[in-house]
Amino acid sequence: MIKKKIYFITVGRSDFLRQLPIIEYLKKKNNIYLKILITGSHSHKLYGKTLNDIKKNSIYWKNCCPNKYLLKEKDISSNLNNCIKKIDKVLKKDCPDILILFGDRYEVLAGALAAFGKKILIVHIHGGSVTLGSFDDQIRHSLTKLSHIHITALKEYAKRIIQMGEQKWRVKVFGAPGIDHLKKYSKNLKNKFIKSFLTTKKEKFILVCFHSETTNLDSLKNQLLQIEKVLLKLKKKIIITYPNSDPGSEEIINFFRKITSKKKDIIFLKNLEYDYYYLLKNCEFIMGNSSSGIVEAATFSTPVINLGIRQTGKHIPKNVINCSFNYKSIIEIINRIEQRKPKKSFNIIKNPYGDGKSGRRIGKFLQNLKIKDNFFQKKFIDK
Repeated sequence: MIKKKIYFITVGRSDFLRQLPIIEYLKKKNNIYLKILITGSHSHKLYGKTLNDIKKNSIYWKNCCPNKYLLKEKDISSNLNNCIKKIDKVLKKDCPDILILFGDRYEVLAGALAAFGKKILIVHIHGGSVTLGSFDDQIRHSLTKLSHIHITALKEYAKRIIQMGEQKWRVKVFGAPGIDHLKKYSKNLKNKFIKSFLTTKKEKFILVCFHSETTNLDSLKNQLLQIEKVLLKLKKKIIITYPNSDPGSEEIINFFRKITSKKKDIIFLKNLEYDYYYLLKNCEFIMGNSSSGIVEAATFSTPVINLGIRQTGKHIPKNVINCSFNYKSIIEIINRIEQRKPKKSFNIIKNPYGDGKSGRRIGKFLQNLKIKDNFFQKKFIDK
């Protein structure tokens, strides 16, 4: 039996967890050969060497991480070049049938460019959204034009892809696979350090997930100043997650390290794996600008204070409150959240991004997909 070779590219801790529901479905199928190409920041010590987490999943993998992964804006092209070289070498040798690209990180673009012209079917998941406060928009839309099949989370995102001249038959709406494991893996907490920090299961805490606005880095210093004033004001336990590897991340990491030295009720954590879902479910509210606050948090009806413009343009669920980087405004919203009833009995919402079965839908689609020559003959549809 000839197996269909499907390769995934993962460039950071966040996209791998979101890919897993699809991977876990496909790895059970006898007619599928899977491999994960690991690149981007996965091998960087600063972000917890998440390469090691992928190795635990009993899936074939290949390390395509650049020998040097640099964190300044001026280094993006160098990182991209190094990622392309590593991925290109593997694709030339292995010749997979399908390459799965996920999201909008610039390192994902390396996968598309390495596969370009090799008659490898490029499938892009999570195209069609927009984010004003990040240069990810330019990457995401570039990936759309380089890809042959588009799998989106929402109809409005599919409509935007079609608006970009893509043929309708290439676009599928299956929901966000990152939602699939939320309920399953949010039941228990494994991290011993967090367990010692949260002395009881009912203890209230706040989750902070903040990344840089890569189109607005000049404002980062003031943004951090406003966040610091809020964190030092709050008399609650606070768990802060590491930022992703965007430009500005080193400044954010250094800032939060200093904050933890000022206040003992704050911890700053690198790599949480599935424990992040437990925190997402059980925190009193989330503050920051992470996409997880927009896409995943609605599954638990967790209140989210979404700061700034990083996520502007995405479909915003009802549990999310948008706010500027202003100390007084943030405190006012926190007071409003605290005056509400517990979220278990108040404002229970349906997550618009999916029903928890997206990974299976996508996996089944990929398993049954018959690759034809017309997939590689992209026609631009004029309006």
